Amino acid sequence: VGIYKTTQKIKPVMSGDTYRSENTIFTDLHFPEKASGEEGNPLFQYAIFKVKDVDAYDRVKADIQKVDIGWERYDLIDNNGNIKSMAENFNDMEKISRMLLLLVSSASYIILVLIFLFWMKNRTQEIGILMALGESKKRIWMQFLVEALLVGCIGFVLSMGASPFLSKATASYLACQTQEQAEEQAEADADSITTDYVAPELTI
Repeated sequence: VGIYKTTQKIKPVMSGDTYRSENTIFTDLHFPEKASGEEGNPLFQYAIFKVKDVDAYDRVKADIQKVDIGWERYDLIDNNGNIKSMAENFNDMEKISRMLLLLVSSASYIILVLIFLFWMKNRTQEIGILMALGESKKRIWMQFLVEALLVGCIGFVLSMGASPFLSKATASYLACQTQEQAEEQAEADADSITTDYVAPELTI
């Protein structure tokens, strides 16, 4: 207890926060229990748990819920509920992506078969000349099959090389669009809400 000089002011956590360092009473951790008549039954305002490994999140959350601290007085909030909603959104996006991949693959297969048949039809004169020269049908079909496989291999290599860049560009575009929408919403809210609170800068 005493008068002291504030060397580092603590910024308000939220709008309307009346916290002032000069009004602080320094005690040990057990004093709040005594003042509230809850000795041996600690009271906490909030606790923050940061999980380093995303895959361990559910296990850490389950371990926290096992702690005997009187959960009727507390709420367990996972990042304001954003984690669950984000996970659901990503799962929905994964299902949509798989469905689109299946549809595109099926449509591509049908289109390729039709192109191959059209290609064969346009080469009837070539087939006739080769058969007139004594080539067997089996050998002619093998020649066309080898040509189709070569074209397919070249297309596969080109698609595998280009897909990482295309997917990265698409993801960057979607992320930028989301960020721009969030900034526009923040600017719209700033005109209607006056507060000293400055939101932390988020990076993608």
